[in-house]
This record gives sequence, structure tokens and C-alpha cells, in this order.
Amino acid sequence: MASSNSTRFLDSSSESLALANKIFTGIVNEAARSATFLWDKELPYIMRKNVEGGGKSFQFLRWGKLPDPENFEPGDEVLGQAFAVDEGTITTDKFLVAHNFVPQDHMEYAQFDVLARLGKSQGAAIGRLYDKRLFTLAAKGARTYANTATTKNGLNIHPGSNRVTRTGATVNTGTPSYTSDSTGAANVRADLRSLALLMDKDNLSPMNRDVYIIPDVKNSLLFDTTAQVFSRDYISGENNIQNREVTKLEGFSIRGIPNQSSAGGPMPNENLVDTALSKYTGNFLASGTNGFPLALAFAEGSDGGAALGVMTYSKIRTVVIHQETKLGYLVMSYLLVGADVMGPDLIGVVENTVS
Repeated sequence: MASSNSTRFLDSSSESLALANKIFTGIVNEAARSATFLWDKELPYIMRKNVEGGGKSFQFLRWGKLPDPENFEPGDEVLGQAFAVDEGTITTDKFLVAHNFVPQDHMEYAQFDVLARLGKSQGAAIGRLYDKRLFTLAAKGARTYANTATTKNGLNIHPGSNRVTRTGATVNTGTPSYTSDSTGAANVRADLRSLALLMDKDNLSPMNRDVYIIPDVKNSLLFDTTAQVFSRDYISGENNIQNREVTKLEGFSIRGIPNQSSAGGPMPNENLVDTALSKYTGNFLASGTNGFPLALAFAEGSDGGAALGVMTYSKIRTVVIHQETKLGYLVMSYLLVGADVMGPDLIGVVENTVS
């Protein structure tokens, strides 16, 4: 039987079915990105206010501890004891802008709404960057003020932050010193217990203490063999090893498991440099003195005190501008805020250094 002369008319010279029509599913996928943990959450240790009436910086005051009352004999003269009020300032950042230009011919060809997709992605990128900035402020503040009290007129304003270090034996690799075994789990608990004790000694309330730990720390905790982390004899159902859930430990509520900055998360573990805003500059590569945070903890302050302050001029705004002379569309999202450390005594850190 003779064979037919089949013509593969949809083939090109180099590709099979090159001329066949592609049907768009309507789906545009994006890989998973880091969530935000501090930036857009209402938390008792972050003071948030909208700016009304202008201003380039924002003052807050710290009330000092009064001297002990004195014994008094009637008839003596009361002269008045010293007291102290200190000042802190939240400085305004520069505009933060995400921007893309879309040529008009590609707008005509595109099979999906690229402008809306860009606007949404830009807003999310701004949120992730500010989340990282807030983590950087907190980690840097916890290091800078560690066990360093602030005084005025000889009176205590605040006792400083609290810092626990976990020392590794090798040069910096960005990998935590906690091992994935029962020893690593025990070391995590020991360090958080030490941090909680330091906070207790600073008279911080044991209520509403939150901690953020990186994924490697959570992984070490899953190797706990004492039963004190996961057994219902010790907990009230907060932790569940089969679901890989660890939500309560050493008095801290584990509020989130952020990735490190080198993996696209907000927890700093790199040498971060911001030439325009030095408050976001910090070296978080592990060294003999400093290192990267394994856990970052916050406590609720008394009398409305907060660890961090965020002043917002406006929420994230997105605009689309058709530039006819350039035959294209400018998509731009922007934000103007100010952020700073307010209460370093409300911040604690477990930091990974190297010997």
C-alpha cells in the first residue's frame, strides 16, 4: 500500500506546531513572595499615626523614673525633688517609588491587564520593603541599646534593650547555629528563656509578648524530645508537631516565621546599606561582636508606650499616566512615611555571632 504525502502545515523549519494557535487560559501566575509581618498589622508595640497639618519630624517624650520619696519632719522645708523628661524624634523618610513604563504597542498586543497587575505588584513590593525596614530598625535598636540605660538628671529614662547571643564555631554563612536535633531545640528554648528573664528584670509585663523567629529556628524546635514543647501535659494545645505548629514558647507568642533578607524576607542577615537613610543601614553578617537575628521579640509598653513608631502621610497610592508623546503608560506606586525606634526597652533579640 502506498504511503500518503502528509503535509505538517503547522510546523516551521525549526519547530513542530510552531504555527498552531495558543489559547490563553486567563491566568498569570507569580511565585510565592514574603508576607508582611509588621508593616500592615495593628500591633500594640507599634505606634501608628496619620500625619495631619504637616511636619518634617515628630516628637515624642519619655518620662523618667521619679526619685524615691523622702522621710519628712513637719516644719521642714519641702524643696522639690528632681524629675526628668526626655525627647525622642521620628524622622520622615524620602518618597519610596516603584515605577514601570509600558509601551503602547505591547498594550495593544497583550492578552491580560498588565497595568492593573503592575499596580498591585508595586504596592506589594513597597509593603515588603517597609516590612524589612521595620525589622531592621528593631534589630538595630536592640543591638545599639543592649543593656545601655538612658538617663537624664541622674534619673532613669529607660534601661535599654535586651540581647542574647548564640555563638557559632564557624565563619559567617548565614546559617543559624541551632542544630536540627534535640540539642538545637534545647538551645532555642534556653536562649528564649534567657531573653524572657531579662525582660522580667526590666519590669516588662509578661502579657502580650510576641516573638518572630526565622524558619531554621522553628525547624530546630520540631526536634524537641522533652515533651515540654508539644505535650498537652505542659501546654494548652498551642503547639502541634504533626502540623508543624509552634505558637507559644517560654512566655512568648510566636507571631510569625519571617524569612531572612537573603531569602527575600524581612529579617536582616546581610550588610544592609541605605545611602540616603542611615537608620536603615546595618551590618547583620555574623562576626565576633555582632550577628544576625535568630529571634526578634517585642513587649507591650505601659502608658501607651511602643517599640516602634510609624507616621504615615498617605497610604500607598498607584497612578497610571498615559504619556502620548512617548506612546506608552507610566505605572507608578508611591508612599511617604517616617519610622523610628521609640522604646528600645520593649525590644529583645537573640543574635547569632561567631567565635
